[in-house]
Amino acid sequence: MVRDLMDNAKAYADGIRAIQGLQLHAEPDLTIISFGSSEVDIFQVADEMAARDWLPGLTQAPKGMHLMLSMLHAPARPAWLSDLAGAVQTARMSSASQTTSTKASY
Repeated sequence: MVRDLMDNAKAYADGIRAIQGLQLHAEPDLTIISFGSSEVDIFQVADEMAARDWLPGLTQAPKGMHLMLSMLHAPARPAWLSDLAGAVQTARMSSASQTTSTKASY
């Protein structure tokens, strides 16, 4: 079970790394992944993910999004990563004209 959890976290991390403009804040040791962007407003990305019916976890310092994964997240990985790529693209296209009021709580 632990191997499956770690493989799932690695697959999510690899998928995030494959999206242009995103980077991990650190390599995950377990099943928590934190990531952000120096190219797009990550909170705009979070707003886009919420509009696609995902619940984004946010961090203040560093500014980013995070995941706390279990095996229940494995079946959703392809759809989540696809939506994340789309959310980044949408945020990239609107970043000059749109701001967000989204704030992280921790």
